Amino acid sequence: MASSGRRGCVDIMNGRLDFRKYLLKAVEIVKLRKEAAREAASDEAALVPGIMVLALGGLAVAIGAILQGGASSPVEAVFFLVLAPVLNILVFSLFISVFHAVARLFGGRAAFGSYYRAAALASILSWSQAIPVVGAIVGIWSIPVNVIVLEGVHGLRRLEAAAVVCLMMAAAMGLLYFAGLLG
Repeated sequence: MASSGRRGCVDIMNGRLDFRKYLLKAVEIVKLRKEAAREAASDEAALVPGIMVLALGGLAVAIGAILQGGASSPVEAVFFLVLAPVLNILVFSLFISVFHAVARLFGGRAAFGSYYRAAALASILSWSQAIPVVGAIVGIWSIPVNVIVLEGVHGLRRLEAAAVVCLMMAAAMGLLYFAGLLG
């Protein structure tokens, strides 16, 4: 077991994580580099950094909501700041499960864990939600990023990956409409 102390960029023995390496990988994915998505997908040690990116994204959403007056009291603001990271991880996991299932219907070949790791790192875009208005504009970039992640990790053709993203966006808009949050 002398050589099992280090796996990827997670040093189990010392509890050290090279988070910076994964942030750089996330930026490469956001730059639409399919190879970076494939590398993240195949790196089992990318799971923890991916979850950290998601948690920080939830925190960014909470900060953005507070800055826009979404919290009516300091207690509510603290509640947002504590709960949002956990909710972001849970909601992301639910949605990414559905994305994965639809991608598999379109012929995707990736394992769920592989797709989850790459998509979680790609969610670094959600950090922009801390800045009102800017977050919404930057969030639009998540559409081509999701297409590239599906294409690179699941091995879908670009048109198939785009169809998966469009189908999921239509389903999300339909759910929001029927829930009364739109229109």
